[in-house]
Amino acid sequence: MANHGRFEATQQLDGRTVVLIDDVITSGSQARACARELIAAGAGEVWAFAAAASQDPLLRTCPHCGNGSMRRVYGRVGAFYVCTRYGCNYTEPWDG
Repeated sequence: MANHGRFEATQQLDGRTVVLIDDVITSGSQARACARELIAAGAGEVWAFAAAASQDPLLRTCPHCGNGSMRRVYGRVGAFYVCTRYGCNYTEPWDG
């Protein structure tokens, strides 16, 4: 629901094929919302490509700043969780 109505096509696409390119696909909801809008604008086909796909579980709020989300990352010492909010340097060990 967070992406509902978020995107708007600015021209009619008259049956053209459209390629969406994204850096990462997590749940796919953003790509689906874009594709729905493009199809509504007349796209014949919509293809989505991404550099990466995330299989992380649902994000949880950072216990330190309360604004960022905790995301699993991999470093030289293995996996750990890090807050995604700029300026918050909170990390915690990965329990997996």
